[in-house]
Amino acid sequence: MDIAAGRTDDAETLIFISYRSNDAYTAAAFLHAELSNRFGAESVFLDYEDIPLGRDFAPELLGRVRSCAVLLVVVGNRWLDGEVGQRPIDNPDDWVRREILEALEHDIPVVPVLVEGVEAIPDRLPAELAFLTDRQHFVVRHRSHRMGIGNLGDFLARQIPRLRDRPRVTTRGKWRMLIRAASVVVLAAAALGLPTTFAIPAEQDCDQPQPAEGPILDKYREERAGVDSTLGCPLEPVRATADGRGQFAVFETTGRRYSAWIYWSQDTGAHVVFGEIGEKWVALDSQAGQLGFPTSDERRNRDLDGRRQEFQGGLLYWHPTRSKGAHPISGEFFVAWGKTDYEMGALGYPVSDVLSSSDGVGRYQDCTGGTIISHPARSKGTHAVMLKIYLKWQRHGGEAGDYGYPVADEVREGRVYRQVFERGEIVWDDAIQDYR
Repeated sequence: MDIAAGRTDDAETLIFISYRSNDAYTAAAFLHAELSNRFGAESVFLDYEDIPLGRDFAPELLGRVRSCAVLLVVVGNRWLDGEVGQRPIDNPDDWVRREILEALEHDIPVVPVLVEGVEAIPDRLPAELAFLTDRQHFVVRHRSHRMGIGNLGDFLARQIPRLRDRPRVTTRGKWRMLIRAASVVVLAAAALGLPTTFAIPAEQDCDQPQPAEGPILDKYREERAGVDSTLGCPLEPVRATADGRGQFAVFETTGRRYSAWIYWSQDTGAHVVFGEIGEKWVALDSQAGQLGFPTSDERRNRDLDGRRQEFQGGLLYWHPTRSKGAHPISGEFFVAWGKTDYEMGALGYPVSDVLSSSDGVGRYQDCTGGTIISHPARSKGTHAVMLKIYLKWQRHGGEAGDYGYPVADEVREGRVYRQVFERGEIVWDDAIQDYR
């Protein structure tokens, strides 16, 4: 669809910004501020900024969609969080879904705007929204977000005639809108019944004072200054860890589903731990457990959906749909997993912690595509058992069955895959799609 053919003549709002409140709230607010600076605040609609407090937001939102010239759908890395069929987007009453379908019904152009490192439109969409995967989209990258939004503005100005002659807002006006975007969001979102995942409360709004001067306060300030910060108010003063090797403080998160922690030690520095990974780490006894102190912040995995965090004793990996929670992986299990290309390989994500095998002596860790298993005397190391070979091995009882423990890694010879076990060999031939 040609954007120039959109409803520009009678549009009260020319640009409607659609976003998910627990996803890219910050990016949506910044996009609103920058485009308002370019085209004027009256041309750009963002719900918390433009719906009067106390107004029934349902007819207001849909009316603004129907009258706009283009709908920008902000897609961050949590836009599709959850199991298929249970995600917000799968609910017919989900507001993001309703806004997109309302635009489609009224022939309003829909432009996905990808942020937070998302490089492609997700392909696990409900059937009604599958058309989005074929839409020309726009990517705004973190390190060049102002340039990216500027380029987006140029594109919109070329395609929407009424935007071409809009005067730019002065620098003072620009900063006024940026400050409003940061300060009004909590009050407006609360009035609309939306979770607040953008604004970090000011120090005077917190029950607890900021942490005392030191590495934890430095890290706290660094995180709060970030575009996609998750840290809210401190919940308690900085405390020493029980073993005396470090310090920590607990904080609210912007979604308030989880707490967040900043842990510091002389050897590791200060790092934030939160979300599913943070909850798992705490369940494993935090820094006093098998993983020790964090040595990195949470990082995005190569698939762009999953997350990982490094600790002194290993790593925690998590994926919203593939990992069944967060799980630690370390030592020889991590080495064996790495031989298969980690989460991007045939094994996929870990779906369990390391567990005792059937004889009570060996150990194994299940993954989406197989298992990693080891026995101190019988397996000759730690080995991955994957895909078709794993299926046959399991049908024969796994390590307690006909084949016993693996004693070597899988070997590929052209389209033939083979693996040696204590009591035999399993061979899969891709060419004939059967076992030999």
